Amino acid sequence: AETLASVQQEIGALYLDPKIDKPDQAVPYLLGALNYWGGKAGGGVVNVNTLQDLCMRAYLRSKQYKEAVQFAAGQIQKNPQNTDAMGGAILQEVNRLNRANQLQPALDLLTEAKTLPIKGFYQDQFMELVKDIQGRIVPMLWIYDWWMVVDA
Repeated sequence: AETLASVQQEIGALYLDPKIDKPDQAVPYLLGALNYWGGKAGGGVVNVNTLQDLCMRAYLRSKQYKEAVQFAAGQIQKNPQNTDAMGGAILQEVNRLNRANQLQPALDLLTEAKTLPIKGFYQDQFMELVKDIQGRIVPMLWIYDWWMVVDA
């Protein structure tokens, strides 16, 4: 079983490799490995932490935001010390999307993230980013509407 979990982790990590870039296909393998290591007594904290980070990356990169937030909530519920890892992964992905000018996906992720059972820094950051991104989307819609009128 340990060998299977190791192989699942390797396959999941390969699907996340930028050369392959199939994060949606990584999820089931990573979850299988996480279930094994997470259920094992003294189940390798390093393995569990690494796998939960890889699972979050797979969910987020495949734009499965609802599932990512549900996963994060479950990990936080299991261990409140996971708050920084889960909140940080979401914040990092929102910032990546924001820098890439993928504003709607960033907003979609933030909308889901508001349901996370966390307070303080991460919720404050999420709320601040929502305001910032919404402020950037509205002018873009106005320019688009204006352009459509001029172009007609």
